Amino acid sequence: MEDKMPVPVEQRERTLRQTEGAYPPEAVLGAQHASTSLLTVLLRGWKKALAIFAVVCAVGGPAIWFGIKPKYLAVSAIQVDPVSRAIVFEDASGTMPFYSNYVKTQAELIMSWRVLNPVVEDAEVQKLKLMKKQRDRLGYVKKNLSAAPGASSQLVLVSMLSEDPQAAAVIANAAVRAYMRIAGGTEATSEDEKLRTLERERDTTSGNLRRLYETAYQLGEEFGATDLTAQQQVMLVKVQGLQEQLMNIQAQRQIMEIQVNALKAGQGDISDAMVAKMRNDAIRSDPIASVLTTRVAEMEQDYALASLQMAADSGPLKDKAERLKVGQNALKAAQEKAGREFDEMYRQVKVAEKEQELKKLEAQLEQIKVQEALRNSEMEKQSATVVALGRKGLAIKKLQDEIELTRDLYQRYMQRIQEVQVERQRPARVSVAYEADVPGESPRDKQDRRAKYLVVMALGALLFGCAFVVFQKEMDPRVETPSEVEARCGLRVLGTTPRFRDLDRKRVKAKHFVDDCRTIRVNLMLAAGEKQARTLVVASPQGRDGKTTLAINLATSIALTGKRVLLIDGDLRKPEVARYLKMSNKKGLMSVLAGECGFDEAVQKTILPTLEILPSNRRAYQQGELLGGPVLAQVLSHARMVYDEIIIDTPAILAMPDAKLWATLADGVLLVARSGKTGARDLLEAKARIQQTGARILGAVITGVRIGDSYEKYQHRYGEGYVDEPVSEDDISAARVFLLSRTLGSEELEERKEPADGKKV
Repeated sequence: MEDKMPVPVEQRERTLRQTEGAYPPEAVLGAQHASTSLLTVLLRGWKKALAIFAVVCAVGGPAIWFGIKPKYLAVSAIQVDPVSRAIVFEDASGTMPFYSNYVKTQAELIMSWRVLNPVVEDAEVQKLKLMKKQRDRLGYVKKNLSAAPGASSQLVLVSMLSEDPQAAAVIANAAVRAYMRIAGGTEATSEDEKLRTLERERDTTSGNLRRLYETAYQLGEEFGATDLTAQQQVMLVKVQGLQEQLMNIQAQRQIMEIQVNALKAGQGDISDAMVAKMRNDAIRSDPIASVLTTRVAEMEQDYALASLQMAADSGPLKDKAERLKVGQNALKAAQEKAGREFDEMYRQVKVAEKEQELKKLEAQLEQIKVQEALRNSEMEKQSATVVALGRKGLAIKKLQDEIELTRDLYQRYMQRIQEVQVERQRPARVSVAYEADVPGESPRDKQDRRAKYLVVMALGALLFGCAFVVFQKEMDPRVETPSEVEARCGLRVLGTTPRFRDLDRKRVKAKHFVDDCRTIRVNLMLAAGEKQARTLVVASPQGRDGKTTLAINLATSIALTGKRVLLIDGDLRKPEVARYLKMSNKKGLMSVLAGECGFDEAVQKTILPTLEILPSNRRAYQQGELLGGPVLAQVLSHARMVYDEIIIDTPAILAMPDAKLWATLADGVLLVARSGKTGARDLLEAKARIQQTGARILGAVITGVRIGDSYEKYQHRYGEGYVDEPVSEDDISAARVFLLSRTLGSEELEERKEPADGKKV
């Protein structure tokens, strides 16, 4: 039977193994229903949106049709002719410069208070009945009067929109008349002011020109001319001559200074060779030295002859040698004395000559310096004269340039004055093109916007109805779809079950409900992972969420796979499993916990051999503490040894603490919520209470879901048109169990006390 089960493959869902704590409750409480399709919300609330649309249209339609009156448009026109171009301007474009800006300015002038106030005060306008009814006449005219340049013409269109066609034409023509009075006066005043300004500037320029002429005449009066070029050239020639003389004098001065410095430094004396020759000549001419020289020469000759004839150690030769030595010493002393006498005499002579020559050179140098100072002084005077002359020439040239510019400006002023005087003779540029006629009933003259307002109102009513439906959905705390449960509560959705009315209308077949239970069973197995949840608690935040019906059918679905399943009714306050299945309720869980009977005696069999029930035999408010005792743990331990799977139906989590006690003893918890009934906050609070116990929440199941929001969205259409195959006995049994549990479901328990087919499971 297990191979025949359809394994759900939901690629759009998050993996079933992700952690439950991925969505903290405080974060998801303010989350929007991002996953809820806007189109889906509108399709669900189309009746409400349509009702709002009908109410708004019923109220607003007559109000618009009878409250808004059609208006009539009267149009007059003013022509702005750029004819002035032919008199003064020669623009290649054929129009005046800035003509378009001028036209726009005139249109703005028509809408200003300078025109609108005379319009309101016009005698014909004040006679109008429409204006007599207006409290703010100026505001009414300003609101409905408009002036705009024509798209491709020289006209400024003045339009008046009013409920009274006669009043529209009168006000439009009054606006044209008021503008023409102001425009004509303004144009004349503007031209007069322009002419006065030009004449004033012309007079000022003329005075400046006379002043410049007088100043230039005064500067040139000293030289008799205003052109000082010739005088500057003469002065420059003089300066050049003085400069050449000064340069010659400075050259002579430099030569004399070099000679004086050289003389002071001892340079320019006779060379050392000449002095040595003169010194030798003076020594040779000395009488004593001359005699001694002759005698020493004779003695040297005599000694030489004797040395050839005599022995070297002979006495006479020694005497000759001794006399020769004495003579040589005497000659040397005489020569030294003569040299000293020459040196002293030469020094005295040179000192006298240098002093005489130095005095002569210094005298000449002083004369040259005096001449240089005189030339420098004269040079400075001539240079200052040349500079002053040049500056005066520059001043005269600057004045001449200013005179030229001022003369040009004066001529332009004169030309412009003549142009303005000519412009004053031209025809008026602004004239009345045509006056407004009383508008008729043609679409061009009559503006009836009631149809547009009705269309806009209808669209607005439709949008308002849709917005109201969406807003109501956003403010609704209840969850409806699996995606909302995941987004707002952070719970993985393991499956859904359809609404009972869809089964009644045969929009969903019974076998589809069986397939939903199979999907939940398979997803539970995948969610549990390696640590299989053999003991499963089925709980819900509040009552009437469909948890008991789901627990019965889930146990049936698991039992159909061949596993031994025990369904325990853990709700001591409201035990419904036995009532749903029409079983005996004399012995049950409370009897086992109280020790009144054994476990096997309390367990009851069903038509499925692998499914057994342990009901809660009575409402035991005073015996709820038995759940916290050790006997319950022993009972569950014994049941795990006998059965493959244990399903426990518990009371509402937010009503009683029993579900938390069961959760601590089970392997996993399955939360149940009813679409459109269970609130997100309640589901979050139930989740938090279970997590406080440390129990593992495997996921959630949504009951009473619409066909389009179910976990298997296209299950009810899959296989349509296919030839039916023989149905197995297991499918028939599953459908039968489902029908029994559905017939006595919690939603209809108060209305139907007996099963539909009268059979007892």
